[in-house]
Amino acid sequence: MIGTKLSEIMTAEDYCAKRDEIVMLVTKAVDALGQADSLLKTMANYGFSFDRYSFYGICDEGKRIDSINQLTKQVDKKIWDRIVEIGKFRELMTVNEQRKISEQLEKCPPVTLETVKATFATLKANRPNMLQDLVSTAFIERDKKFKTNGGMGISKKQIINNVFCKYGYTSWGSRACDRLEDICKAIAMVSGCEKPNITQILQRSSEHVDFNGAVRFKAFQNGNVHLWIEDKHIIDRLNDILSGAMGAKVGNI
Repeated sequence: MIGTKLSEIMTAEDYCAKRDEIVMLVTKAVDALGQADSLLKTMANYGFSFDRYSFYGICDEGKRIDSINQLTKQVDKKIWDRIVEIGKFRELMTVNEQRKISEQLEKCPPVTLETVKATFATLKANRPNMLQDLVSTAFIERDKKFKTNGGMGISKKQIINNVFCKYGYTSWGSRACDRLEDICKAIAMVSGCEKPNITQILQRSSEHVDFNGAVRFKAFQNGNVHLWIEDKHIIDRLNDILSGAMGAKVGNI
């Protein structure tokens, strides 16, 4: 059966008038969304992700509410993500902690003055612990043959087993890859250098020198990666953090 709206007899003038009204409404909607997208980009790295799920069945009032809620959730998630980024908290987090934060952002609370202040204060207060956790997590599984100070300190040479498989590929999310990433992140924090994407580099070349010549990397056919920290100052700072000797100074790094 044809609905009454479709069976309504309209003149050519009616069709043209309704068409113009539709175009006008669409133009207003797109213009408003464009302005909202531009405003979001002033606070986040990326704007909205517009897809068919954002606007499915919006002729129904209930579906329009769903669309508004979905787009609002995008706004909150992107702003929370930006807050974590500008505070440079991810630089202090282990790979595993970063994944947890990403999962939490998928179910993020609305951005309000109260939630932003409370979250930022908590993360900022925890910065010293974040750095100490990063260093301890990065080096806790180091090879016993290369431990110093009776097994309690960090030494010049580190070995990370099974970073690559026999075909030369990495297993994304594996403990070995995470540990290598965390080690590089910890060294980047204490050296002030940019962290390299070392697994990709070693896939192209088995040997690499980074951190302004302070660290050498070498990948072996058995999938293990060896690294040598040539700068004693970096080793000393890592050991200071590991032992908690830096105290309040950690927050200034």
